[in-house]
Amino acid sequence: VAILQQPTWYQTWWFRLLGGLLVSGVLFSVYNYRVARLNQQKKALDQLVASRTADVELLGKIGKDITSSLDLEEVMNAVYRHVAKLIDSNVFLMGFVDEEQRQINVQFLKENDTRCENISYSLSDQNRPAVWCVVNQRPLITQNRLELLDYLGEIQSPKFGGAMESIIYLPLIIHDKVIGCLSLQSPRQNAYTQSDVDVLQKVASYAAIALDNAESHSKLESALSEIERISLTDQLTGAKNRRFLENIMPVEMARIKRARADNSPIELGFVLIDIDHFKNYNDTKGHLAGDELLKNLCKVVKESLRQEDIAFRYGGEEFLIFLKYIKRVLEKWII
Repeated sequence: VAILQQPTWYQTWWFRLLGGLLVSGVLFSVYNYRVARLNQQKKALDQLVASRTADVELLGKIGKDITSSLDLEEVMNAVYRHVAKLIDSNVFLMGFVDEEQRQINVQFLKENDTRCENISYSLSDQNRPAVWCVVNQRPLITQNRLELLDYLGEIQSPKFGGAMESIIYLPLIIHDKVIGCLSLQSPRQNAYTQSDVDVLQKVASYAAIALDNAESHSKLESALSEIERISLTDQLTGAKNRRFLENIMPVEMARIKRARADNSPIELGFVLIDIDHFKNYNDTKGHLAGDELLKNLCKVVKESLRQEDIAFRYGGEEFLIFLKYIKRVLEKWII
């Protein structure tokens, strides 16, 4: 009798087919999962690239705006305006190092968007966050007030406003030299993320360049103004010199012509003072005594003038007095 032996269940064709389908399904599911993950990662990467591109473009605009002015006040306002749009700026300040006075002068301070009175920190007081930041040329960042002890020996009461929890101090460095510091502060704990710090550091770099340019421009203008003042002033007596007279006369004459055209004439007058026998006095008493005489005479003359009058040293011992509204003067003077 022929015996037909049936295969076991796992040897049947339908089991093999089912196993193949199951394996194919698993592989297909794994493939789809991997594709989905890759798509998610690609989407996240695209979003990150777009975000970083937007950040770069934004920082470029911020840097252009901040560095476009040479006026110190305009620069500080521009920095604050841009930072306040991006990050919680309950307290914002910018301080500058005064090496001669050995202190940090906070020239821009806002709390709750209100401009506050300027303050200063002595560089010897290293338990102040601003001083620690400048002296160590490193950022000071806390997420709560107690973390200040990681940097300072003790926590002191603030010189303005209330106590802050989240604090960022960044040094303003240009050409490896610290020129000041920039700070953001919030009464909330954990108010700032690492992304906030990164953005603020980039803004601080632009700010350092802009502030250094503004400060250099201000010093240059002051120096030029001083040079101009010296060039128009007699160094011995402090009176205006002949060059100043030559500069001011065309302006005054034009003003007189305009006044006459409007039927409101302006009277001008001049008084010439000459010291008699000054050469003999100089030869007898000496040049130092002569110089002292000239200075004393000029002092007496300037103290006798009104605010709108001008005294000039016209020559060696000659002084010229420029009088405006001479008619009113003559009405009071008895000659």
